[in-house]
Amino acid sequence: MWTIRSPNTNLKQNLSTTNFIPSKLSSPIFINVQVNRKQQHAIIDTGSAVTIINKKLLKNIHHKKFVYKQKLHKSANSTSINIIGEIQLQIKIQSYKTLILADVATNLITDLLLGNDWITKNNVIIDSPRQCIFLINKYYRTVATALFIKPTDLQLPVLLTDELTLPPYSEKLINVKTLSSMNNTTDALFEPAQNLYSKRILPTDAILKVENNTSQIMIINANDHQRTLSKNTKLG
Repeated sequence: MWTIRSPNTNLKQNLSTTNFIPSKLSSPIFINVQVNRKQQHAIIDTGSAVTIINKKLLKNIHHKKFVYKQKLHKSANSTSINIIGEIQLQIKIQSYKTLILADVATNLITDLLLGNDWITKNNVIIDSPRQCIFLINKYYRTVATALFIKPTDLQLPVLLTDELTLPPYSEKLINVKTLSSMNNTTDALFEPAQNLYSKRILPTDAILKVENNTSQIMIINANDHQRTLSKNTKLG
C-alpha cells in the first residue's frame, strides 16, 4: 500500500546531496512521541541515517531559530527530499527526554522521521513481536517504552501496471498504479505486501512521487530462477 500525504513546494537551488535509504525489508514503524512538548506521531526508520522533521510541523511547535543549510537526501527510488536547515529537537517518550539535531525538510511525506542517529544515541531496541520499542540507559535499564501505532493517513493498494518477468537475481524499476479518484500529484510512502517475501520477491520501501495514480518502485527477484508477476498483482 502507499500512504498519501499532500505535496509541499520544492526548492529549486543548487544543493549538496546526501543519501537517505529507507529500510528495504520491514514496514515503517509509527509511535507516539512529544516533540518540543507537542504530542505527535513519528516514523522510526532504521534505514535513514538522520532524523528529519517536516517544515509544516516545525511551524506549529515552539522551537529555537534553526540553522539554514541546504542539501538533498535521495531515497531508494531517487526521490529528492529537500533540506533547508537543521534544528535541535526535544523528543520525549513517556517522561524520558532526548535531544537530537534534526534536518528540516520542505517535502517529507510524514511529519517526523526518527533516524539511526536518534536510534543509536538512545540505545533503542525495536521489539517487533511485542510491537513496541525500548530506550535503554548506560546501565542497561529500560527508561522508556512506546507501543507501535497504526497511521491514520489514507492507505491504498498498489498494483502492477503490466505483466512482468524478472530474471534470476535481478532488480528492476517498475511501473505501478493505484485505484483512486485522485488525479493530482502527491507524495506517498510505499509499504510492500508481506506475502511477497516468502516468494523471495522484494519490493523496496520508498518515498514516491505519485502522479495521476501512477508511480515507479524498485523490485528485486532474489530467486535463482525467473519469476513472472501478472498484471494487477498487489505489491503493497
